[in-house]
Amino acid sequence: MLQVSAVIGREFLWEILKATTGLADQELLVHLDALTDAELLYARGVLPQTTYLFKHAFTQEAAYRSLLVPRRCDLHRRVALALETLFADRLEEYYGQLAHHFLEATEGVGVGKAIDYAQRAGAKAMTLAAYEEAVRFYQMALQALARQAPEDEAQRCTLLLALGEAQRKAGQSPQALDTLQEAADIARRLGLSEHLARAALEFEQTTWAARLPTAPAVRLLEETLSALSEVETALRARTLRGLARALLYTGLLQHAAVYAEQAVALARRVSDPAALAFNLDVVLEVPWRPEQTEARLTDALEVLRFAEAAGVADLIGHAHSRLLFCYLELGDIQAADVAIAAHNRMAEETRRPFYWYVNTGFQTMRALLDGRFAEVERLAQQSLAFGQQAQVESADGVFGIQMFLLRREQGRLAELAPAVRYFVRQHTATAWRPGLALIYSELGLVQEARVEFEHLAQHDFTDLPRDGLWVSCITYFAEVCAFLQDTARAATLYRLLSPYAGRNVSVGGAVACYDAASRYLGMLATTMARWDEAEQHFQEALAMNTRTGARPWLAHTQHDYAAMLLVRGQPEDQTQAMTLLEEALATARELGMRALEARLTARLSPLTLPPPVTALPGQWASPEGLSQREVEVLRLVAAGKSNREIADALCISLNTVATHVRNILTKTGTANRTEAAAYALRHGLQAE
Repeated sequence: MLQVSAVIGREFLWEILKATTGLADQELLVHLDALTDAELLYARGVLPQTTYLFKHAFTQEAAYRSLLVPRRCDLHRRVALALETLFADRLEEYYGQLAHHFLEATEGVGVGKAIDYAQRAGAKAMTLAAYEEAVRFYQMALQALARQAPEDEAQRCTLLLALGEAQRKAGQSPQALDTLQEAADIARRLGLSEHLARAALEFEQTTWAARLPTAPAVRLLEETLSALSEVETALRARTLRGLARALLYTGLLQHAAVYAEQAVALARRVSDPAALAFNLDVVLEVPWRPEQTEARLTDALEVLRFAEAAGVADLIGHAHSRLLFCYLELGDIQAADVAIAAHNRMAEETRRPFYWYVNTGFQTMRALLDGRFAEVERLAQQSLAFGQQAQVESADGVFGIQMFLLRREQGRLAELAPAVRYFVRQHTATAWRPGLALIYSELGLVQEARVEFEHLAQHDFTDLPRDGLWVSCITYFAEVCAFLQDTARAATLYRLLSPYAGRNVSVGGAVACYDAASRYLGMLATTMARWDEAEQHFQEALAMNTRTGARPWLAHTQHDYAAMLLVRGQPEDQTQAMTLLEEALATARELGMRALEARLTARLSPLTLPPPVTALPGQWASPEGLSQREVEVLRLVAAGKSNREIADALCISLNTVATHVRNILTKTGTANRTEAAAYALRHGLQAE
């Protein structure tokens, strides 16, 4: 009796045991009472609804292993037949158990039911978003199929396609790619073009979700298009769409755009809402110009409408992501929050690690935008964990972007400099150099910042890839350019960034918001001494940040606007600048923006000092605690002398001059040589 119970499972019902053994109630009860008295089994409930449970898993395993194979197979068969008889009206509740028992009942023959029930169990698990369970059941079906002689290769291909999808949704990307490649190989060998297309599309979806190289997907999709007939079908439209997206992430933007347009046109002709939604979605991934944002918003709403009509969860999630990006760029923060909430509901319903990863990334972005810095690190770590679980290759990079923004506000960028320098040395790509240049400028390291800046500016920034990070890199360069007071490069960057005026700058899939583009345009206009344009841009940035509730960026804008006013020096500029600086300082202190707080304090200090005290004979008096040598250097800076000219005039080394300049900028709260010169003029320290 213990052996029969062990075959049924760790937990089993009285009625299943009775149907399997064929014993009368009284005889069966005697055996079960003996087992419960021996504390081998526990009993719950009253007959005939009693449930029995093995007290120790070891007991079940030992009893099961003691059976000879023929007897064990026979018992599994009898349990499976009992389940079919007892629960004929609700078999879907027992698909998994039926698949297991029919599989274990087979030894080379009679596997059809095992395959069928395992497939059904897998499909049911997929609808319940139990993707790891689905993987187990599809693998069970393949195990059963392997016992056939000869094995049905077409059926194996079908099962592999189902397994690959389940593995992708479970976050098992490498395994999914191997599975789908095998499915494609079988489809190619058997001439099953539709199966090949399904394998290729799922392969591309997996590489996209995991942010893996897409060249293999391009080759497979191109082969699929050749294999499909020329008849216009929804499957052909989806294949065009898959190829468009795969090409997009190889950098072939023009080719991608052509295939995307063909895919949308074909989907409209075949009147397939799901295919149209898929194909419109990939159009949204093609980089667009800022003046196209409103049109892309319309496209995203259309994708959402068709995706909801077709009931395609993946597309619904993508549509909300696209809407969020558009709303964020346009500064409609209320609509952006609605999109995040909708995406969160979809993530909870699908229970997929990839969507949890994306949504916690959105929440991290919003915490940064609001200045809720205490929450940022926790959310970013949580997003990274989901990304690693979903095997998203870019998860570390997204985490790095978000932590860079956080550490910058905390005044802790110096901690990141060694790691960023390492990545610059290890990678030939330019992705890390803008961040390193910005770190150097934030730390006041003029020479180091200039080296990194010159590396990418030598061809007027044309070497910078036009990908999802392009515009954020341009904003980095704008800040570095303003720090270095590079007027010529400021004109180039101003031209590149001008189309984004009135927009927010966001990274890729809205994982971070880099403030209003107008603030950076204001900084560049200030560098070129184009005061009216600078003032207009700063006012636009203030309005955008106020509308979006982006308090940290508002404080940065107030600081930069005030710096421009102080350099311009028109009547009432100092009064307006003080108001801006005081408001920004209050925000910086409240939110814990240590780096900005230090700059604001230093910049406000000379504006609020009491009248200078005339030094007594033989005494040295200078503002901000500048040494006599630093005042000499400052006077020469105000006279427009270079570091080399200052070194020659004072008979000191270039390194010593650089040290004095850094100290002067720190003590006076100025950001660059132009502001330092203006400071010298205000305090009567111009060269004699």
